[in-house]
Amino acid sequence: MKKVGIIIAFAMIFLSLTFVSASYSIDISGLKQSYSIGEEISYTVLLLQDGKIIDKNVDAIFSDDFGRREIKKTVLSNVKNTLLVDENFSSLGWHVKATYEGKEVVLSFVIQENSKVEFSIDGNKFIIKNKGNVVYSKDVKVRIGNEENVYTQNIPVGGEKVWILVAPEGTYNI
Repeated sequence: MKKVGIIIAFAMIFLSLTFVSASYSIDISGLKQSYSIGEEISYTVLLLQDGKIIDKNVDAIFSDDFGRREIKKTVLSNVKNTLLVDENFSSLGWHVKATYEGKEVVLSFVIQENSKVEFSIDGNKFIIKNKGNVVYSKDVKVRIGNEENVYTQNIPVGGEKVWILVAPEGTYNI
């Protein structure tokens, strides 16, 4: 009877050690080296347990290299996921880190510069809105009638500059 108890005890210890020592491996597939504003990042977090595919919730954290922006997602492993690169993505190096049960993988990518601006006129106001992901620092040439001026800009990401247009009464091409 004592032998049976000892065998059962060893079996329980062996089984518990077997469950505890499960080996996980994690990776990310599908990433490109660079993306543009408006593009989708398609990726799959690959998760294996003892060499076999398993479907589990995995944390995926996207962040720029300076830690200014971070996007946390919980995704299902071994399933294609997407993240839209919106206008708030800075043109820096970025990385994605996927973690599960103490295992992690980190891959890097780049968001390309976008110097998009929007020009509009509202009454006597000339408005320049920076819709890109870099400081808009180009020159703007303004011609009212026969008078032409060039203005160097320094509009931050998400910022705008408003000018009040002043000219003698009349109709002008701007």
